[in-house]
Amino acid sequence: MSKDDIVFGTIKEITNKVNEAIQSQQFQNLGEQIRQSVESATSQIKSASNTATENAKKANGKAKSNLEPNSTEYEMPRHYTNIQNAPAAKDTPFFGKRIKRTLGLGSMIGGTVGLIFTGIPALVFLFLWLLSRMNPFFLGGLIVFGILATLLGILSARGGRLHHLAELYFQYGAIADDEPILSVEKIMQATGRSRSKVLSDLKKMKNKEFFSFAEFDKDQTTLMLTPESYQQYLDLEAQRIALETEKIESARAAKKAQSEIADSDLPEDVKALLAEGHAYLLKVRNYNDEIPDTELMSQKLYQLENIMKRIFEQVKRNPSSAKELRKFMTYYLPTTDKLLASYCEVCAPGATGDNILSTKREIEDAMDVINEAFENLLDKLFEDTAWDVSSDISVMKTMMAQDGLTGSDLQTEKEKEKVPV
Repeated sequence: MSKDDIVFGTIKEITNKVNEAIQSQQFQNLGEQIRQSVESATSQIKSASNTATENAKKANGKAKSNLEPNSTEYEMPRHYTNIQNAPAAKDTPFFGKRIKRTLGLGSMIGGTVGLIFTGIPALVFLFLWLLSRMNPFFLGGLIVFGILATLLGILSARGGRLHHLAELYFQYGAIADDEPILSVEKIMQATGRSRSKVLSDLKKMKNKEFFSFAEFDKDQTTLMLTPESYQQYLDLEAQRIALETEKIESARAAKKAQSEIADSDLPEDVKALLAEGHAYLLKVRNYNDEIPDTELMSQKLYQLENIMKRIFEQVKRNPSSAKELRKFMTYYLPTTDKLLASYCEVCAPGATGDNILSTKREIEDAMDVINEAFENLLDKLFEDTAWDVSSDISVMKTMMAQDGLTGSDLQTEKEKEKVPV
């Protein structure tokens, strides 16, 4: 039997008892009879609420069991997935506060009973007022009992809504289990309710302080139930914004570098080579944006990006070294592009398996080789510069020695001055 059936059955039962008392003019036991009816209804509704909660748990378990191992049906947004590992402040963060299952039930039944006792007289006065051709005496009774009936009806309706919200609270809590976060999508899947209704329910619970702590994410897809999980969400959101800002800045820097190359006095073939190199540099950054910073691969790509920037700067300073870069541009960078595209593909959400893990490791190892090769190229580009510097230093030392400006020559001059003539 549903909650509505119990309430309407109780109202009908109380109405019959009131009518019987009026007809027999025996009111001695009427109060006790009404009290027993209300207690019986309360007990039945509480039992029905427990049953609904158990059904919600079963539905939640069934929904989980029907998911494929690689399903993303209940997954959080990409940047919030790590929140699932946040520590819970309590064993069941959702039920951090004690909310009674019978919340609002007293107001609902009491308001309904009062509505009966005031609504019937209001109808009687209305009938008499119309029958007496709008006698002011009956109008006064109609107004008094009409106002009381309205107020009691509002009390009953509010109590009913509050009790319904309390029932949903326990159903949603059974779905949340002991997690510090709750996905709106997960509740929708387990209960069959629409997104708008689930969001409205959770917001009402939050406004009525059913939770010890509750905050939504910016897209209102997830409800954080502990300060720790919410702080972790804020940290992840700050990281996401920082990455987006960095990506925009990198794109601007790349465009600026390409513009500077185009406006420079470099040979046209060197300009084309550097423009192509900066395009690959932007690709490396885009691939890195798809990989979490916590991954070792991300650090390797940062290293590659830094080396590439230094190589291009050296080629700009010494255009004659562009021929050394052409080899890398022809083979190594396109191959690196393909490897990174494959890496991002196997790292997609839901991609698992021994072959995928093996592929990731192979590409990660290959990046070490690529970085080493680029380091060697950078070192080679600086070889002529290092040779010129060494020659300059050698010539300078020779000239200083000839002029008696080095440490050993200065000491010899001092000793000569001490010899008596």
